[in-house]
Amino acid sequence: MMGSDGFGRYGRSRSMSPGIVLVGLGVLFLLWQLLSPTGALPLLILGGIFTGVAFSSGVRGFVVPGSIMLGLGGGVLAGAILGHLSGAYGGAAVVGGLGLGFWMIPVLDAMRHPHIGGFEWAKIPGTILLGISAFLALLGTASVAARTLGLLFHYWPLLLILGGLAFFLASRRRRGPSWS
Repeated sequence: MMGSDGFGRYGRSRSMSPGIVLVGLGVLFLLWQLLSPTGALPLLILGGIFTGVAFSSGVRGFVVPGSIMLGLGGGVLAGAILGHLSGAYGGAAVVGGLGLGFWMIPVLDAMRHPHIGGFEWAKIPGTILLGISAFLALLGTASVAARTLGLLFHYWPLLLILGGLAFFLASRRRRGPSWS
């Protein structure tokens, strides 16, 4: 039984390291299981490693591959989720994630080195990719709308039935109940 002083039986301190290692491995394997079908996990891990090295060692050049891989990994993950609605939504998510990755380059560099300008060039391809992503999202919206309208047109007799019921109920309300 552990006392309030943090020592276990016989006065020995208990280590939290095994618990932390098990929780870390559990989180890693859960993420691997959830994200491995998308292929995003290696991109996110490598992007995190590059970004971590850039922040810890001060090597500014590692911000570029780190943020691009993080943005692309997030886009692939979002594309796997949104791709079920429309393929254009999935493509828009991947291209938009890549565009956000380019936009993250100057932002992450400014976090580490606030007084040193640089990496402003990355906003140009980032903006172009985000514009392409917006166009693909517009195509995806048109596709979803067309499918929805197609579904409505397929079941147009239901609209006749609903319209007839509306007329019937409206006429019953005006005349009142037939039993009075």
